[in-house]
Amino acid sequence: MADYVVSDNESIILHINNDSGADNSPPDDVRVQKFQSSPVELLTLSEPPKIKLTGRIERGDTIVLDNDATGSTGTIAQLAKGNTVRGEIAYETGEARLQTLGANDDDITLRSASDVVVWLDVDDDAANARFQFRNHDGTNDHLSVYEDGDLTLFDGDITVAKDGNDVVVVVGTGTGAKGAVDLAAPGGSPARASVLVLETAAGTPWWLWVDGNGLLRIHSADPGSDDTLGTAVRDQTA
Repeated sequence: MADYVVSDNESIILHINNDSGADNSPPDDVRVQKFQSSPVELLTLSEPPKIKLTGRIERGDTIVLDNDATGSTGTIAQLAKGNTVRGEIAYETGEARLQTLGANDDDITLRSASDVVVWLDVDDDAANARFQFRNHDGTNDHLSVYEDGDLTLFDGDITVAKDGNDVVVVVGTGTGAKGAVDLAAPGGSPARASVLVLETAAGTPWWLWVDGNGLLRIHSADPGSDDTLGTAVRDQTA
């Protein structure tokens, strides 16, 4: 068969099931096949509207999926197994979404043998863009990672930010919220107290913990399982 070149302003129309609107069973289709001892299906166009592509899309190719180029909301593409739609790529004004549909236990999983990189504000036109985790109805922000490196957890109750060259941790910023830092005992055997490590201006570490009698103690090394080491803070002298 000779090649046919489509000229400017010329269209090629393939009519599927052109029989006065009556549906046929099985449905009609147009197939592109690779000819060999047994034909291999490469592309199938069938009715009801369905496209089946066998093979892969090579790097450098571009696929545009758009069911309504002029609308402000809608579904761009659906992800389905058989006839069951499990997810979709959708858009609203100023927002693109990848979301699951149906059962609440459907997950979106990202797998990589190397890094997974999320680029924020690639065109540098947003004010401190953020990567957010929200609750089911989208009203509360539980975790935000900002493009300037700040991290906010649990709707602002814990904030880790930079103040110049300093790293500042703010706990309990909500209205009526109590700031609290709970350092739980590590458990295991032998038992150990939780510790707080502070460094001097020269970088020398000092360990603080509470012993079994409720006394705050300080020591120049990790006390391990012996909470009687070091000096009780109340007994220190200048």
